[in-house]
Formats: sequence, structure tokens, C-alpha cells
Amino acid sequence: MSGDSITEGKNEGLNEDVILQFMGTAYVGVVEWWITNGMPCPPHVMAEQVGLLLERICN
Repeated sequence: MSGDSITEGKNEGLNEDVILQFMGTAYVGVVEWWITNGMPCPPHVMAEQVGLLLERICN
């Protein structure tokens, strides 16, 4: 792994590359679920929900 570990905050000790990979995979997975399930909510709701989730992970 080439990324440095985060040295403070709630993600202390985690590798930045692992965090980015997790977030990217989670995002793609949610979009795939949304499309596969017939887009059960409007795009703006999905954007808001995913944005809130990513915010909570990052902060």
C-alpha cells in the first residue's frame, strides 16, 4: 500500500488508500443497487443520501 496512515481523528491508523477504495466501491455499489431496483427514489434523493453518508465517513 502506498498511502499514508491518517494520524488523527476518528480514522486514525487507517490507510488513506483503503479509505478511498472503500468509499469508491460503496458509491458504485449503491448506484448499482439503485438502478437494479428500478430507481426506487428520485436522483436528487440518491445524491443527497450518498452525500450524507460520505460526509459522515469522512468527518
